[in-house]
Amino acid sequence: PIGALDDLYSPEEHSSVYYPTLWHAWVSLLMSFGNVVVATNAAVFAFSLVIWPLGIAALGLALRPNSASMAFLAPVVASPIATFPGLVGIGTSIYPFARSMMAFPIGIASLVLWLRGGGLRYGGVYALAIIASLIAQPTVAIFTVVAGAFSVACLLVRWWYRSIKHGKWVL
Repeated sequence: PIGALDDLYSPEEHSSVYYPTLWHAWVSLLMSFGNVVVATNAAVFAFSLVIWPLGIAALGLALRPNSASMAFLAPVVASPIATFPGLVGIGTSIYPFARSMMAFPIGIASLVLWLRGGGLRYGGVYALAIIASLIAQPTVAIFTVVAGAFSVACLLVRWWYRSIKHGKWVL
């Protein structure tokens, strides 16, 4: 799928345009509506109404694990945001970016659980979220990696501060 649409951008010469066609290939192969447009619309609504709220609920639970109401409150609080998934996922036709953004809360939730000592399975889910974002739209994969690096840096600074505070830090 990488480079599949190069000829649309410059048919005379080979260009290096990247357009993530894997989203369109997935929709046309897995959705059996007989019409790619109907299949795409069904996939957009399915992702926007199922995957995004579940990812937000997972992120809420990861951030507040002792609060059972977070699974309900996080998607409710996030739902009035009109820019996503409504505008990006349904109102425009930038499907790869919207699908990639839907993996972001799941990736950050798994990163939080992994950094709290949840084991390698959460690290694997974080890696899968990065890979899914990379396949769908690389911009969000980079954002997920940067957010992860920032989180690890914050944890290291916190650990360093606590070590100095308790007199355990030696240069």
